[in-house]
Amino acid sequence: MSAPSPTSEPAPHPELRAVADRLLASTTFQRSPRLKEFLAFVVKCALENRAHEVNEYSIGVQVFGKPADYNPNLDNIVRVTARQLRTRLSEYYSSEGAADRWRLEIPKGSYLPVVHAWPPAEIETTGQPPGPPAWVWPVVTGLAVLTLAGWACAAWLFNNWQAAHPRNAFALAAILTDKAHPATIVLDDPMLSMAWNQLGAQQSLDEFIAGRYLSDKRYDSPRGALVQEMLQGNYTVRVSTMILSEELSRIAAANGVQIRVRQCRNLEVKDLESGNFIFIGGVGANPWVQAIQKNLAFEHVVDPANRRRYFEPRAPRDGEPQRFESAGTEGPGQKLYTRVASLKNPFGSGRVSLLGGTSRDATEAAGRFALSPQSVEQVTKLCGAPPDRLSSFELILQTSAIGGTPVAANVVAHRCGTK
Repeated sequence: MSAPSPTSEPAPHPELRAVADRLLASTTFQRSPRLKEFLAFVVKCALENRAHEVNEYSIGVQVFGKPADYNPNLDNIVRVTARQLRTRLSEYYSSEGAADRWRLEIPKGSYLPVVHAWPPAEIETTGQPPGPPAWVWPVVTGLAVLTLAGWACAAWLFNNWQAAHPRNAFALAAILTDKAHPATIVLDDPMLSMAWNQLGAQQSLDEFIAGRYLSDKRYDSPRGALVQEMLQGNYTVRVSTMILSEELSRIAAANGVQIRVRQCRNLEVKDLESGNFIFIGGVGANPWVQAIQKNLAFEHVVDPANRRRYFEPRAPRDGEPQRFESAGTEGPGQKLYTRVASLKNPFGSGRVSLLGGTSRDATEAAGRFALSPQSVEQVTKLCGAPPDRLSSFELILQTSAIGGTPVAANVVAHRCGTK
């Protein structure tokens, strides 16, 4: 199944981005990461004039991680989630968003967001009340000047306070508070995992950099041909990865750190010679992790032939298992494993961090943990110093997902490096 060709599409509503940002940052939607992913994806497509991509199949593959042979007629997860999203929008506008001037709606029978004014129609008056006395205008003008001066003073105080009190970067403080070096977020590509499954083996980093996966002759099945076509013509980013990268960017900006975003398939070795980097995704969806983890204590292994994914300690400690392995089929409550690591840049100057695991939910759990106070508490307890005062650290976390949402992560193995 292939997406229809793009056609001439109407320009997005000018208020769409602001309305969507307000929704995604709201308390109502903080409780539902999967609904945030759904909403962020359809809004992004609308803003980029890619309305033709907002269909059940594309949402299933790019938001819910369904395989390339996903059949919406046999799996109604997109329709069910769309109904939940409409319910959650109603909940938001009946509570914390009750005063919003512009409202977003996902009309039934469609997944495209629509923005409209609220209330729907302004009440027109037939007559005009008498104007205010002449003395009112000088008073109003004076009050306005004082109010503007007050707001300007408040804004100056807030900006200076924010500069003096940047947001805590928690486990990633060594990168997200380093004003002397730009930070680059390297996004994973879930289509690469599908490619390795189709090819039956993961290519080396050198083969990946050379683009061998784009022209491999082993794409000889209908599904393989579809995977190859999607790889050659598109770059895919999961909505959960986009949300994580946006949060990392906000934290970096609050700390005065220059931030860049690169797709793993667009990165070259020379790009890594200087600066700080955050690699999102496991070894299957972000092959650069293959080279970086050679400097770490745990190897993330993806075995496409047997559909096995696990972390393996190079030198297990007493009582430590030989493998931290997730089953091949994800299900409610299944144990997932993920890694949060930070080390000196093996390609040059600066630092590198890894956030990635045995599944998309596991990678999301790594991001949540790294940006939480819990990460500092755990690293300090295990290593005797906070993350930004260590030369390196590596945590293996165990988590699980309920309804596609990761729950609390627990550290099951660790390694520390002191400066």
